[in-house]
Amino acid sequence: MDGYFSFLKQKLEQAHEPPVGLSEKLSVQVEFMLAVDGSISQVHIVRSSGNKDFDQSVLDVFKRVRPIGTRPDGQSDLRSVTFNTRDDG
Repeated sequence: MDGYFSFLKQKLEQAHEPPVGLSEKLSVQVEFMLAVDGSISQVHIVRSSGNKDFDQSVLDVFKRVRPIGTRPDGQSDLRSVTFNTRDDG
């Protein structure tokens, strides 16, 4: 399952188009339902970055990314992912 979730997070990050001109380090945590078939629903912000444009850019990612396939574990559950403006390693 780790590989499945890593691949999903990579797809989400690749699809993210942050607003231009963000100079500060921002972080937003999003929670979503990941169904057995890999579809994503019930997307909402758990912890806002404080920047509405950045937060919206992250929510928009979930509208663009298509399911990556059926989950290997045959389960549905809530997942969360954090997006940052910069990766400090």
